[in-house]
Order: sequence, then structure tokens, then C-alpha cells
Amino acid sequence: MNDLYNTSTAKHYQAYRPSLHQNILKSVFRKSKIFDQVLDVGCGVGHSSVALLEYGRNITGLEISAAMLEKAKTHKNIQYICGSLTQYPLPSSHYDLITFAGSLFYAKSQALLNEVMRISKEEAIILVYDFQLDLSPILSKLNLILPESNYEHDTDFSDLQASFLHLRETYVSPTSFICSPSEIIHVLFAEKPIASAINQKYPKSGEFQYHWNQLFGEEDLKLRAELNYNKYLVLKRPKSQSPNH
Repeated sequence: MNDLYNTSTAKHYQAYRPSLHQNILKSVFRKSKIFDQVLDVGCGVGHSSVALLEYGRNITGLEISAAMLEKAKTHKNIQYICGSLTQYPLPSSHYDLITFAGSLFYAKSQALLNEVMRISKEEAIILVYDFQLDLSPILSKLNLILPESNYEHDTDFSDLQASFLHLRETYVSPTSFICSPSEIIHVLFAEKPIASAINQKYPKSGEFQYHWNQLFGEEDLKLRAELNYNKYLVLKRPKSQSPNH
């Protein structure tokens, strides 16, 4: 991935992301639960890692992009590591919660899943979650045409060899939230295809902001999104057989 794109994306990701990580985690962990060791795979600029502080004592954010980690939100209980799950030597049987917040699509492989088995504790929770923003009303009003995306928001482990993983819960739910104009613009420019389309359509400095003000003014806007997650339980040990068997 291009470093310039990473730097630009990191700037907009750091500036604003909707607080939907917290909404999803509250749906998953309805009762108060604290995990000792938590791994956040593909943590980006740390929004997902910060959201996990309510549920974990020690958070490790793993991110392959150095540019994203340079913008990461720091906290005494969060350790950030630059690297990939299949290459960085994480300790075995160490984590009791591993999360993939919109990152599994990019990293999914049998090798990755094998690492998940190696580093997770018995009865650990593996949480794969994402949210899909509905930006179509805004893009339509801006008259922006984007190339078709192959990104899948509902990526899971279903087509891999994962006998130790047991699906415990699947969740899909619509939601909505209010954004200021500046926040929405950060959301748009955090998406590479949208940012490219905007820069191509409005190449002059200030041209896009002027057009935006003409179309939307300074009023806050409501955005819709779809939240989803798959919650897995790790069971590495085979069930003990009865003495009569």
C-alpha cells in the first residue's frame, strides 16, 4: 500500500471516526467482563484499541502500517506493535480476547488462523466485527461515481479449517448517528476511492469545500450504518471421553 496514501488516510482516521466500536462492543459484552490480555489485530490509528480499554487490562494493538501507528492514540494500558500476525512472534497461549475490527478481510488466511490458535488461551473469545457506513446519499449529491468495491464487511472464518473455533453469536443491526460537516469530510477522505474521486473532480485548492458548502451548508447530517459481528469461542482441547467409552 502506498505510503503517501497511508499518511493521508491516517490523518483523516485520527481526526475522526464514528464511535461505533463502542456500540458493537457493548452489544457483545452485555455484562461487565474484564479480559487480562487483549489483542487488537489491524488496530489502525487506535480507535478500536481505545474502545477495548473498558473490557481489558492490557491491550496490544497490532498494525502493519507504520504511518497509521504514528497517529495512534496512546494510553498507559495500550502497547502498539508494527507488524503482521503471521510474522510477529507473539507469545503462545497468551490472549483471552482477540479482535478484528474491519481488518479480517485484508489479513484472512489459513496461516493467520493457525496463529490465532497458537496465541489464544483455551476458551478465549475471538471477535470479528465491522460497520458499513451508508454514504450513498452524500456521494449521489456530490455526483461522485466510484469503482465497484470487492470489500466484504461480513468476512468471517467459515471457509477455513477452524475446528477449534466455535461460533457462538452472529449479530447484524442498523444504526444512525449525527455528524458535523467537518467530521463527514474526514470520513470521506479516509476512504481511498472516495478521496481519489473527490481530488479528480475538484483538483483546485478549496474547490471541494466551496462545492460542499453550496450543497450542504453548515448543518449536521445524519448518517446510517450497519453493525455486524461474529463471536467465536476457542476450544483447543478435545472433549474428554467418558470412562465407559
